[in-house]
Amino acid sequence: NAAFIYNVEDTATSGVTSSGTAFGGAQITESGKFDKNVTINVTSDADDIMGGYYIGSQEGEIQADVGNSKVTVNAESKRIGGDIYGGSYLQGESHRPNSYTLTAQNTSVEINSGSIDGMVVGGHRILGYNATLTANAASSSVLVKGGQVNKAVIGGSSVRILGDGADGFSETDSTSVTVSGGEVAGVVGGSISQSMENNQVITS
Repeated sequence: NAAFIYNVEDTATSGVTSSGTAFGGAQITESGKFDKNVTINVTSDADDIMGGYYIGSQEGEIQADVGNSKVTVNAESKRIGGDIYGGSYLQGESHRPNSYTLTAQNTSVEINSGSIDGMVVGGHRILGYNATLTANAASSSVLVKGGQVNKAVIGGSSVRILGDGADGFSETDSTSVTVSGGEVAGVVGGSISQSMENNQVITS
């Protein structure tokens, strides 16, 4: 399938939430296979950037099979004020008992220029309040060729679980971080997981 190219500087509203977050893919509201390849080319100031899809705010069970997603940053002297994720965003809300399962192929971020205030994560972002969230990928990676990353560079995914009724699962067959230029504040080759309560299960 032909890649979907989303240039942040060319779009004022499409793919951008009220908080300034840009997604390469659409919101997923039902189970299915979404085998489109998604690429975001960031060439201007931006906030949080997600290369893949958004799954959240839906009650019930969703199983989504997506293709490849990638974020490429060529921002020159511009600033990215938030985090960058090569993969998708799964969010379970506190008042909706949900079960979201996302399977991806390859997720990645490539930094060539620009200043990034937040983290750079090759994989998915998983934030759960009252849900069972599962994200799988064949591989995730970050390649830094230039620019400046002011927080950590993470090859895998980021999982954060907040509520008593939430479980998070993330599995990636291979993760990698390569820094051949630029500056980074720190490197984590795999994934990171945070549990904010006592009775939760996080597997990554």
